[in-house]
Amino acid sequence: MILALLAGVIAVLTHALVSFPLHLPASALDFILLLGLLNSKYFHERAHVYTFTCLHELKIGRRASFAILAVVLALGISVTTLAYRDFWGNTYLDRGERDLKYGKIEQAKDELEQSLALDFQPRSVLYWLGSIDHKLGEVQNDQELLDRSLKLLKRSLKSFKVEPTYLQLAQLYLNRGEYERAMDYVNELLAMSPAPSRRLDAQYLAAVIERERGDLNKALGRLNELIAQHKDYERAYVTRAKIYRDQGNEGLARLDLETALKIVGERLDRDRRQLMSLKERGRLTLDKYAGLTNEIALLEEEKKAIEKILQGF
Repeated sequence: MILALLAGVIAVLTHALVSFPLHLPASALDFILLLGLLNSKYFHERAHVYTFTCLHELKIGRRASFAILAVVLALGISVTTLAYRDFWGNTYLDRGERDLKYGKIEQAKDELEQSLALDFQPRSVLYWLGSIDHKLGEVQNDQELLDRSLKLLKRSLKSFKVEPTYLQLAQLYLNRGEYERAMDYVNELLAMSPAPSRRLDAQYLAAVIERERGDLNKALGRLNELIAQHKDYERAYVTRAKIYRDQGNEGLARLDLETALKIVGERLDRDRRQLMSLKERGRLTLDKYAGLTNEIALLEEEKKAIEKILQGF
């Protein structure tokens, strides 16, 4: 029993070498329970085993006592400092993620920057900051932000591997004209057996990369295959329309754009109805609100872009 209890204590202390597990009440309670059981009279009376409460019986000198005290104090101060910084780093991370879901981009970025400065082992904060810089960089056409986004997202892959990171890195390298590196990230994601929606986006991005580097027939083949499997994937129609226009086939290009516009309109109506229904029933959670409002905003931008292309015919 003593070995089992000590194993639990060692597990907590080992975890504490790289994180701060005791900020969770359940973990702290488990740790206190283990220490309490180890110091119980049960072991002293029945097994005559010396545990933590018997340290006072050890015969140590005055200098050794001060040395031990100094080490304990130094360790305590170091751990407390790291724990305090880690606690506030996590707090700012939570606030940043929440404000990001509400669409408060600038405020979320400030809070995530503070989390990055405090967290001695940042993980998801690198991904979120990289994603924000990517979005702002594209909107503001700011190459400095895009370069910073690239660095942050590449760092995040070392400790926080999520599927959207590969797509964003592929898009960033595509925008820089580094098509081989962009395709490497797409292929790496596809090799990971991603979620169906991510696989679809990766296959589409592969077609876009082929188009950008001039292989129109290969890009067209990828898009035809994609549309055959997913007839409501409007982005594939838009890109295929651009290829048809490049080849001088404006009739097919217009037909694809009109199809894409119809799909976008139907999805917009569906998402707006769902958002209103959840509000009326009082079942609109923050995650659902963030997901729906973000998708509606993207669809509205996509609708405007398609209409602008159609006006050019």
